[in-house]
Amino acid sequence: MNTRLIKNVSLKNIQRNPFRSFLMILLITFISFTLFAGIIVVRSLQTGLDNYKDRLGADVIVAPYEATTKGSFDDILLQGITGNYYMSNAYYNKISKIEGIEKISAQFYLTSAKASCCSVRVQIIGFDPKTDFTIKPWIEKSYQKEIKDGDIIVGYNITTPEDRKITFYGKTYNVVGELARTGTGLDSAVYANINTVKEMAETSHALEYNKELEGIDVTNSVSSVFIKVSDGYSPDDVTMRINNSVKGIKAESSASMVTNIGTGLNNVSVVIGILISVVWVLAVIILIISFMMISNERKKEFAILRCLGTSRSSLSMLISIEAIILALSGSIIGVGIGALALIPISSSIETLFNLPFMLPSIGLIITFGLITIVSTVLVCFISTIKASYDISKSETGLLLREDA
Repeated sequence: MNTRLIKNVSLKNIQRNPFRSFLMILLITFISFTLFAGIIVVRSLQTGLDNYKDRLGADVIVAPYEATTKGSFDDILLQGITGNYYMSNAYYNKISKIEGIEKISAQFYLTSAKASCCSVRVQIIGFDPKTDFTIKPWIEKSYQKEIKDGDIIVGYNITTPEDRKITFYGKTYNVVGELARTGTGLDSAVYANINTVKEMAETSHALEYNKELEGIDVTNSVSSVFIKVSDGYSPDDVTMRINNSVKGIKAESSASMVTNIGTGLNNVSVVIGILISVVWVLAVIILIISFMMISNERKKEFAILRCLGTSRSSLSMLISIEAIILALSGSIIGVGIGALALIPISSSIETLFNLPFMLPSIGLIITFGLITIVSTVLVCFISTIKASYDISKSETGLLLREDA
């Protein structure tokens, strides 16, 4: 029996038993979906962490102590600095005098109201263009001009209106640029120079939208301080000096944040790896049993084919080709479902794991899809070896008698 004829017979066998074929394809779809989705999630978390490291830019970050009691530094940064918190400029001045600081810059945060006064409810981050060394390098990748009063830059997840204008507290601001994706809550934030954001804050307070500003001297306040450590000094040492010298605030090194997030990522990756391993071990066992049961049910068919002159090797090839066809069908469906499911819910995964999450490039997704398909087909082919061996070693007469 030639290869082409074997392929035709294999297809006919699959079509002749639609329910059995459907169940096998369903099982293979689940296996391939599990592997593909697991690979993409782990890779996206790793890509998000790498991007997060690049995005931090500072060696040490300082915030009011009460802000850190409501959430960790990791939560604050990953969620796009959710909420408003403030400290006096006096803290900034004290911190700037600490030994070992090369650069220091302040930021001011404001959450827009969910009302008719504002186009969208977002976190607004104000930075000082004269001293900033964390946000400007990121912005300059898409916008190199001066950010004037009244100009804003929007994060990746914010849709820019056609007229490129957004309203906050009754005043219209010009959208002059959009930022590249980071895979964190910062993608849903708006950026402006610190004067613009403080003006928004004063307006919002006057309109009684932000109760958090009650009693706050906006002009002489900041939300957080970002520090670059001088050569020859350790971020941990500078962090300790700040925490020991200035009360009412808390400093933390970015390295410890990355370590904390990296630990969380590793834990998630290990759990996903274990789940994939368990699923695949069980799947291989189930596939081996399934192909053996199917082969046993078809003993008479194989015996007739042997009587018609089909060789043992052709019978083995027949079983293998059927498995490959089923595997290709199921794995392509599984990868397709995985891609369609993961792309739209990537932001939900970021929130669920509370970790930076950024899907890899289309090229990598396609590569991972091909790896999944090849791996699934290989596993299915290996699962047929036992069944193929048993059939090839059985005598035709015995096969016919066993089925009688």
